[in-house]
Amino acid sequence: MCSNLKQDEVAIVLVPFPAQGHLNQLLQLACLISSSYDLPPLWDASMLLRESISSFLRDISTKARCVVVVHDSLMSYNVLDVTSLHKAESYIFNCISVFTLYCFMSLSMGISVQLDEELLKKLPSLEGIVTDKIKNLGASHSPYMDIRSGDIHNTSKVIEGEFLDLLAQIASKQEKKQWAIGPILPTN
Repeated sequence: MCSNLKQDEVAIVLVPFPAQGHLNQLLQLACLISSSYDLPPLWDASMLLRESISSFLRDISTKARCVVVVHDSLMSYNVLDVTSLHKAESYIFNCISVFTLYCFMSLSMGISVQLDEELLKKLPSLEGIVTDKIKNLGASHSPYMDIRSGDIHNTSKVIEGEFLDLLAQIASKQEKKQWAIGPILPTN
């Protein structure tokens, strides 16, 4: 975490306004800074948000009839305290394709991927698709993903219906609700 910073290192903190054009631009700037100066991204900084998020959720839960938290899977640890709130539940918003999520989940659970043999031969290897840092970050949040009530997917039955059905088979074993609500496209 931040305690790993040496005294002579520079910490760059980007604080975007939470609107698409602002978020995307600052993320692009972060990539430019990171690649230009060979700076490691501080993914660990996201782990410091749990207390603030928890405080906010406790406060809003006293004012709302129900609290629904929609979060990225890589923020699962930070919303863990939603389980301690009355009338609250959380859902992971999956921004990757359902096809990719289905393949990742199947492989991680030791289940064979249920696809046509010819299609499987054409697929590239998943090896090298995710950096070790992201794998480790995902692994650190994995134990906290079970608190969710379900998943929201950025897709539609028309686009990924076959894979939504396959994913639903896995999700039914986990007793998690599934929704396809997209595709959500950037608009003005």
